[in-house]
Amino acid sequence: MRKEWLRQSTTVRFSIVGLCLAMGLLDVITDVLPAPWQVFVGMQGLALVANVLVVWHYRRDRIHPWHLWAMLALDTFIIAFLSAAIGTRGYLGIPFFLLASSAYALNMPQAARIQLAVAVFTYPIARSIGLFLGEGHVSIALIVIETIVLATIGHQAIAGPMRFTYRIRGARRALGALSRGDFSARLPARAMDDLGFLAASFNETAEQLGSAVQTLEGEIHERSRVELALRASKEALTHQAFHDQLTGLPNRTRFLERVSAALSAGSPDRTAVLAVDLDGFKVVNDTFGHASGDALLREVATRLLSATRGSDVVARLGGDEFAVLLCYLRDEGETRLVADRILRALDTPIAIGDRTTSVGASIGIAYGAQHGAERSLAPDDPEGLDPVDALLHDADVALYHAKTLGKGRWATFDVSMNDADTQRRSMQRELRRALGREEFTLMYQPIVSLDTGQVGRFEALVRWTHSQYGPISPGVFIPLAEESGQIVALGRWVLVAACQQLAEWQRQMAHLSCEPLSLCVNVSGRQLQHPGFVKEVAAIIRDTRVIPGTLILELTESAVIHQPDVAQRLMTELKTHGVRFALDDFGTGYSSLSYLQHFPIDILKIDRSFMEGVTRGGPPQTLVRTIIQLGSALNLQTVAEGIETAEQRQAVMEMGADYGQGYLFARPMAAGAVMDFLIASSPEVAPVGQESGRVSEVWQ
Repeated sequence: MRKEWLRQSTTVRFSIVGLCLAMGLLDVITDVLPAPWQVFVGMQGLALVANVLVVWHYRRDRIHPWHLWAMLALDTFIIAFLSAAIGTRGYLGIPFFLLASSAYALNMPQAARIQLAVAVFTYPIARSIGLFLGEGHVSIALIVIETIVLATIGHQAIAGPMRFTYRIRGARRALGALSRGDFSARLPARAMDDLGFLAASFNETAEQLGSAVQTLEGEIHERSRVELALRASKEALTHQAFHDQLTGLPNRTRFLERVSAALSAGSPDRTAVLAVDLDGFKVVNDTFGHASGDALLREVATRLLSATRGSDVVARLGGDEFAVLLCYLRDEGETRLVADRILRALDTPIAIGDRTTSVGASIGIAYGAQHGAERSLAPDDPEGLDPVDALLHDADVALYHAKTLGKGRWATFDVSMNDADTQRRSMQRELRRALGREEFTLMYQPIVSLDTGQVGRFEALVRWTHSQYGPISPGVFIPLAEESGQIVALGRWVLVAACQQLAEWQRQMAHLSCEPLSLCVNVSGRQLQHPGFVKEVAAIIRDTRVIPGTLILELTESAVIHQPDVAQRLMTELKTHGVRFALDDFGTGYSSLSYLQHFPIDILKIDRSFMEGVTRGGPPQTLVRTIIQLGSALNLQTVAEGIETAEQRQAVMEMGADYGQGYLFARPMAAGAVMDFLIASSPEVAPVGQESGRVSEVWQ
């Protein structure tokens, strides 16, 4: 608006100046104008220069309000000289008519009307004042009055636009600040014209925009915070979905994806999977608690990462089962090298708190190139295994084979291993059904005094006669029951059946004066760890009414030594119910002999594996003698198992063993044959009221 107004103003001024210059040129040519007009023409020349400067600034966007004030001053002086030149001749109205035309051209009708009125009335008023003051003062009065009027009219004509210009400049500055994001800019809104209302509207808009921007910034900040939180949550959920929370290793899902990618890369013959299973984790977990077990698993994960190559994928599949994916193998020797490093790393003792333990591991190795070979899968395996599942199945089969070979080693998958795996799976299925089919029975083998030959106790031995396959060796189905966890149910059945039979024998022999018959029952480590085992045994003793002190539970060294705190507490509780304990297969494990004095053990059973060399001297004989002497020192009875010859019996008897058990005395027999065997082997058993002397000692 300001620029448009200046453009119109300079255009009109050029017209006026051009008219004045034309008059001045006419005066120069004809010399008809008096001298003041010549001065007027010179002043118009200066006005022309001033307007040229204004236009120059306008074209360069350098217009400033003082330009207008300078133009107003020039107009005032020009009109003053013009009035002095022609005012006394009655042509005073000419300048004002020119100004009126300029005002109309500038779209200021009110100023034009005022100038027309002055053109009509100024000369008579000035003439009257001049005559009053004297004839010589008419021109002076006209000049003064006309100059004052002209300045007043000019000021009134330009003051409004100038104020408007200043306010427009302020509005531009405020809008510039608003566009830069500064919402603190405000406009004065004192004048209640359109621009004043515009200023008030601007201020309100600026406040609303400032508030809106603050709200928007807050929303953007909150949205950014929420997006960051969602992104972090998504990443955490993704990590949890594909990683083990305890060790941080990839889980089964991620491991299967990596195996699939490795096989899809086109080099299955250079890809291998190692199934790693800890050998002694359950013992540590049950002995030291789950917190220690978790710490052990974290340490195992760290050692696996250290023992493998940087490009290998180490994963935890669950429990104490780990797996390693090897890619870009040069040959099978590189796989064996990694497997050996893992075995060494896990065989090194691990510190858990203030204790140190060893777990060891078994490893099954399977190569990707084998997944396409002809397979003899177990009947319960789904047909058409994809390459990934087939590869993991092969590694698991090899792992089981390594465990059957004695643990602490690795084995490479071979197709022939599927036959053993098929048989094992089938056996596990049949084992689950055997209890319901009543295919298990108990056999009883006597334990004889080496000194007198008297029978004081028996050992209950479980036997499985399959309806289709016939008798199955305990060496086959007992490990399967341990592995599958079915040993708990089987052990409970054995304990109930054995106690019922023992109670029946004790009732039959109640009329005898000798000590009541005792019975040894094997208990696995899993049974001992089973919740409520103590209450279960106490209930069986109470329900079957066996004589206190006649039930002997046989525990292996691993079940006792590897969980001393739990074993000691349970054994102490069972002692209060009249249960005695025998440590079975003693000498074959890695027990700490110092533990024996802290456990309520009554009997040491020397493993049958030592009997073969007990008559030939050497380490076996020395070891048996040491065990017998240890038992005597700790006031424990000793039983030599596996005696098959008279020489073996004589050897262990001379060493000081108390009892013997084996085929030399009797093979395991059915319950119905026990009483006949007792009568045949003990004809000197006295009737009620007679002393039997040594018999009482033997049957304790």
